[in-house]
Amino acid sequence: MWKKQPMVYDILIADDEPAIAEATELTLMMEGYSTLLATNGQEACQKAMQHTPQLVLLDVMMPEMDGYQVLAWLREQPALSRVRVVMLSARSQEQDRQRGLKLGADDYLVKPFRHDELMQSVRKYVTKG
Repeated sequence: MWKKQPMVYDILIADDEPAIAEATELTLMMEGYSTLLATNGQEACQKAMQHTPQLVLLDVMMPEMDGYQVLAWLREQPALSRVRVVMLSARSQEQDRQRGLKLGADDYLVKPFRHDELMQSVRKYVTKG
């Protein structure tokens, strides 16, 4: 019997705010990216392990595990340590941004972010097809 391979997604969106997660997902899907949603930090870790996305868009303030904890966990996993991560947060203090980058985030966008700002970051880290 053949073992079914897990579907590969371009981008995992981890955000506990449904309106933001769905708007981000719609934007990315309209640009041709395949997406997967997680509503908390623990779910983000599980889905990242199952599907190994090219990019994780990671909210900082989430239940279960916050984005910083998820990022640290991703960087500790041999299979996921090189996955690109863009932090998305309403926390706009320079110390928050520096913390994310120090933990290994590739980029840090402050909410509310502009469409072109998001797409510029996504295109930098994700190859389609």
